[in-house]
Amino acid sequence: MLICAASCNKPHDSIPKLSADLDKSPRVGSDEIDELYEKEPMSNLKREFGKALVKSMNESKALRDLIRAKALEMFNKDYDVLYGMIADEKLENGITVNDLMIRNMSDKETMSDLDNISPTLTILVPELPENSFNAEKWDTSKEIPRVAIRLTKSNDVPIIDGTERILEWEYTPAFPVLVIKDNERVVSDKDREFSKKSTRQFLSKSGRKYRFTFDNYDKHKEKSKRIAFFGSDMDPKLLTAYNTYLNTDGWQRDYIYYDISPSQDRGVFNYDFKEKIKTFSLVGDPMTAYNKISDQTDDPRILQNTLHPTSSWTNGNFDFKVSTLINAKNGVGTGHVTAFGATPDDLFNLTYELVESYPFNYYRLTNVELDYYYIDNGGLELINWDLNEYASSINIRIEEVDNTTTTHLQETSTVKFAANFAIEATVLKKIGIKFGASLENTQTQTYQRSFTQDNDLLGSVIVNFGDDVVLNTYGNGSTAHTREYATGYYSISVEPTRVQGTP
Repeated sequence: MLICAASCNKPHDSIPKLSADLDKSPRVGSDEIDELYEKEPMSNLKREFGKALVKSMNESKALRDLIRAKALEMFNKDYDVLYGMIADEKLENGITVNDLMIRNMSDKETMSDLDNISPTLTILVPELPENSFNAEKWDTSKEIPRVAIRLTKSNDVPIIDGTERILEWEYTPAFPVLVIKDNERVVSDKDREFSKKSTRQFLSKSGRKYRFTFDNYDKHKEKSKRIAFFGSDMDPKLLTAYNTYLNTDGWQRDYIYYDISPSQDRGVFNYDFKEKIKTFSLVGDPMTAYNKISDQTDDPRILQNTLHPTSSWTNGNFDFKVSTLINAKNGVGTGHVTAFGATPDDLFNLTYELVESYPFNYYRLTNVELDYYYIDNGGLELINWDLNEYASSINIRIEEVDNTTTTHLQETSTVKFAANFAIEATVLKKIGIKFGASLENTQTQTYQRSFTQDNDLLGSVIVNFGDDVVLNTYGNGSTAHTREYATGYYSISVEPTRVQGTP
């Protein structure tokens, strides 16, 4: 009996068996687990895939090494491994990943069914709290992760190892685990949205075609780097523009784009600068802000109306779609659409506590505060703001992405265009500060506006060419406070940024 007791209480993977919260320990029960999967029958295929992945990782260190290496590549700027891109990779003894997985499946048709239903099937290596586990830290020689299945109709998470358990929604693992999910940043040639995308296409060894949902998710898409100004995140010309019009009426962007100042009232447009959204932050009460962007089951989870906030670990990032209406003089409203991703850690300051429990430990989130997010690659590029081509204001709308079904609407707007341009010695110049001696030209335009069904619309802001970029400076000009534009849900900064040339 003593031998049996010792055997039964042997901790898995040297994880402490101490339970400080036994009533909340991960649940075991085949009926309850089956019931969870029955809510979305297609997830049973991922369940079988997860079981095979656990067995295959136990058999093959090369598979563990491959998944870790591919996750570290961050092909879509997240630690995602697209299964279709590794399926034909060779492991020990020349066997492919797909052959090994099929060998460990009870139903050999599972893989072909998955390929039809989930062509962007993905293995995520999550970033867990306190640096306890991530792709960088994963020791593939010693750690064989469990596997979690991300569901869309339940916040509870099935965990697969030797047995199946349910990790309740308010807890985050404190043990190595991989997550099986569909990829929200990539579409395949089986998706009806594929042909509508103009993003970079890439192929698997079997010939499956993929495209990124937005260019900003493409790791290989070239982006310009921002130039810091005295340790801050700004180009020196913005400081000069601020000082130029500090005590004089005028527009800072006149100096940035045209070199126009009170002593120089003519200037040629400068393509060295482009407008960028540099920072993004949620505003208001953290609970309200989170609930707005995380109302879908498959969104990253942090907290609910409960004393114990939920975790974000099964989904790498929130995804935000940015739609900018840029009216042109030719009478056509141009919609510039891009996107960016942000992890919950980017948007919130999170505090966790460790709960020790058998058979494995987990984290519980105890506090959430809002934080600034400095968008990767120096910000999201919008336009080179030439008033001879574009209106004097732009409209920016942001939505948190929940699915890919798009609806198109036709709308109208009244916009202003600068009329103070003339050709001097064959060179087109802007004449005068602001709108100059000529009154602005006002037009009513019709344009196409699209939105994605079920997305969380966070509102829109208006940015004017004449808005001050720098509001004030500190520390003898070493840092600057820039203008922000806010709705009830978010705040962004929009600034001209050098994309070529030298300061």
